Amino acid sequence: MHIQLYGVIVLSGVALGFVSACVLSHLSGLKKQTVFFTAFLNIFCTLMLSILSVIIFSGGREYGLSGLGGAFGLMLGTLVSSYIHGDHPRELVSSWIVSAPLMYGVSKLACFHAGCCSGEFFSLPIQPVVSVTFIAIYIISVIVFIKSKDKMKAAYLAMIISFIARAGLDFFHDSHAGKIITREQILVIIAGGIALGIYIFRSKLPLPKT
Repeated sequence: MHIQLYGVIVLSGVALGFVSACVLSHLSGLKKQTVFFTAFLNIFCTLMLSILSVIIFSGGREYGLSGLGGAFGLMLGTLVSSYIHGDHPRELVSSWIVSAPLMYGVSKLACFHAGCCSGEFFSLPIQPVVSVTFIAIYIISVIVFIKSKDKMKAAYLAMIISFIARAGLDFFHDSHAGKIITREQILVIIAGGIALGIYIFRSKLPLPKT
């Protein structure tokens, strides 16, 4: 029962994020088939990259799900879909990026249930603090998404705050004890650097036409 509830919480977080992204995409004027096929592709990419990243970075010694791997898979699937369909690509990408913090925030509650990824944030368990932080990022990003004509502003905001929060809160995990910087923080910094590079050179990239 312990393992089953962990899985239920993780899958619930992913499901809520997918529903959010599909709703935001639909409200932005995307075709139903684009929304459907993007969700299908992202399910595959998110699960595959989440599992593979754990296997690769552990040298095949560990198996499980990685939030960072899942996030990379989600971005990969979304970008591929935006090139395939060419249907409101900015709105499509933004819808999924904005919804990613919700997936992570809810899924992190599974760690609190299982007692993994432990630590303290000023005497508070770190897992619910991480959850509340990322759900708050999601709410703020959705508000910006709804109010802004340029939906990518919400995506940039969600990415910037998420990268900072993910790297910063890692300092409060027990796994960070005795370390200057962890592998997860390095990966977050690399991902943030890639995102920043794409943003800076976005005008020179072969992006889908809007």
